[in-house]
Amino acid sequence: MKVSLLWWGVGRSYGLAAIGLAAALVLAGCEQRRYVIVPVSGRITFEGKPMEGVHVNFQPQGGGPASVGVTDKEGRYTLRRIDTQQPGAIVGTHRVYFSLAAENVSQDDAGRPVKSRLPEKYRKGMIMFTVPPSGTNQADFQLSSRP
Repeated sequence: MKVSLLWWGVGRSYGLAAIGLAAALVLAGCEQRRYVIVPVSGRITFEGKPMEGVHVNFQPQGGGPASVGVTDKEGRYTLRRIDTQQPGAIVGTHRVYFSLAAENVSQDDAGRPVKSRLPEKYRKGMIMFTVPPSGTNQADFQLSSRP
């Protein structure tokens, strides 16, 4: 009788440990990664003039959701997370992409895409920007047709 009670106690403690471990793994898998999000805004000019309708896309290099914004008539934009629409961007280094909405859908009379006014380096994410821990309202970009 002593042996069976002892065995039941050992089995029970292993069973509880296994349940605890399983619960911890489930909770860890379900937990969403927390990102530090800070306000980011700026201004975009092209050849020294404010540029309206520019889509700005910040892709964090350390992983996580992108942030996007669109410039107004003064070339100003404010970023929002693409997944939650929360204002801001993740702290850290980002690859920045620029595009013009009209150019994304425009075609010439022959049905060919219209040549972009933005050089490839801006459309292909060749520009990097580091979002500081305090955020910034000076994420400004002076775009140019020069390479």
